[in-house]
Amino acid sequence: MRRSASFRKNDAAAALKKNIDVVDAPFDRKQGEQPALNDDEIKDMVVFLKTLNDGYQAGAGQASAAR
Repeated sequence: MRRSASFRKNDAAAALKKNIDVVDAPFDRKQGEQPALNDDEIKDMVVFLKTLNDGYQAGAGQASAAR
């Protein structure tokens, strides 16, 4: 997975740059280094995240609130 050429982590306002984590993995990568996760690991993570469901449904509470 490659990031687009337009992605830059240094596009934050100067006052906010100190808040960007560039020390801890996986944010410690330098340009040209291998990504922290390979494609299979990324797919596994996406599958896992899709299992996290608290039952929220957009608009479900709007009908009773309109009464």
